[in-house]
Amino acid sequence: ETVGLVVDNMMESFGNRLEIGLLYGGVSLATFSAKSNPAANQLKFTIPASEWAVGLWTGMEGSVYNFYENTTLLGSTDPLSANAIGTLEEVDTDTRQVTFQFDATGFAAVDGATLADISIYFAGSYNKEMSGLDKITSNDGTLFNISAVQNSLWKSTQQTITGALTAGKINKVIAKMVGKGLSEDVDILVNPDTWSDMIQDVLAQRFFDSSYDASRAKVGAKSLEFVSQNGMVRAIPHNMVKSGKAYIGPISKRMERVGSTDITMNHPGYENERIFLNLPDNNGFELRAMSDQSLFTRKPGLFARIDGIQNGN
Repeated sequence: ETVGLVVDNMMESFGNRLEIGLLYGGVSLATFSAKSNPAANQLKFTIPASEWAVGLWTGMEGSVYNFYENTTLLGSTDPLSANAIGTLEEVDTDTRQVTFQFDATGFAAVDGATLADISIYFAGSYNKEMSGLDKITSNDGTLFNISAVQNSLWKSTQQTITGALTAGKINKVIAKMVGKGLSEDVDILVNPDTWSDMIQDVLAQRFFDSSYDASRAKVGAKSLEFVSQNGMVRAIPHNMVKSGKAYIGPISKRMERVGSTDITMNHPGYENERIFLNLPDNNGFELRAMSDQSLFTRKPGLFARIDGIQNGN
């Protein structure tokens, strides 16, 4: 039973890390609006509301990160050096604050950097991991060795809005997507707070019909779908999507995970699917998991990224 708990937790943690990569691989996990020094060699950063996604941080205590000032690694030239590592110590979901522990060299480098120029990545992942959904939909240069400048259908629609995300604003973005050939159902990935605002927008437009019951009021919804000029639009709340962003497109149909293997504990060359490895120096065993995959689409022009969303309190 103990081994089962370890294996379950290991696979769940791996899946969580993979999901973050599928969304935000190749881009900074956050920007910061303020920082303080609560203890020796510690920095507490405040993440602005638009950049906050609770699923990117909760449960990640103990994870290690690299900090960059623009494109320069802070603390060392080696991303796996202790001088370049910040370990996540605390996460406050109410204040959107995350606290990191550094060694003295790393602390001095990160504390001395210009706050607006700081970006954060998982340790060792900078320029080495897959391009996630955010990077694919924000590309205006070269993606998968194809230029979006020379091929307009290789660039996703990018739209900045103000205020809450409503069906009307989504329809305007979809109109641009239709101009690039969209003619199929789409999903829209949103932050859970955005989804709540969208539900209120839909309920405010609801007309009472023959199902109205004066003795009981029943409101709310488990899912949200509406029809636009492309077909069906299905809103999906995702706790790793940043509060100020949303992503639209035929995700389930046109986004692929490509590579040699999904998450697995099996080891190449072992026909009997051996997952336990004997420790060389102790009477025990260890388990390892691996994955080799990347997000890919043949039609980035059928997708869109929305920025600037401001959710209600």
